[in-house]
Amino acid sequence: AIDAYRRGGRTDRVADLYLFVAGELHAAGESRRAIELMRDGLRARGAEPPALDRARLALPLAYMELDRGGIREAEVLIQTSAAALNDPVLATMYRNTNMYFSAQRGDAPALREAASHYLAAAGSSGDPERVVRAHYNIAHSFSMLGLDAESEEHLAGAARALRDQPIAFLDAMVWSLTARHHARAGRLAAGRRAVEPSLAPPPATP
Repeated sequence: AIDAYRRGGRTDRVADLYLFVAGELHAAGESRRAIELMRDGLRARGAEPPALDRARLALPLAYMELDRGGIREAEVLIQTSAAALNDPVLATMYRNTNMYFSAQRGDAPALREAASHYLAAAGSSGDPERVVRAHYNIAHSFSMLGLDAESEEHLAGAARALRDQPIAFLDAMVWSLTARHHARAGRLAAGRRAVEPSLAPPPATP
């Protein structure tokens, strides 16, 4: 499909297809194939692609590199994607990836600063779901470094937002991370109570 769109001159769709296919591979545990596909996508954009086009592929690639421990590779991709800050949607992606980079390096001060920028970018996007995702992603990053108290502040922020706009899969992720914190602190009963809302069957629809 990617080759067909490329031959047909539909370059506007090529990046979308690279992102979709690589995302599916990554979710299936085929991280190496996903990374190679994204690298191919960057090469296919030419030596000097438009800055935003490059960032759109480079930032998800950086995230995948971080998942496999490719700190240096991710750093280069992030540094060359600063143009994303000029786009409201890509800005949240940039800030999130930079935050994850700080977490993977174990740099707590940098993580706190990056998290603040990320939450501000999510709020500026005008998309309530991006704010919930930001709270959860920040909470997860703090949890990676054992900063559970700071993590729980953002889990509470996500939970408040989800009361106004329920999103089932995000709700389950928030409660799951909350339960992990309780378990880590030896509060097993509280951990069980935390996951119970996500274990309940969804309400019947009329």
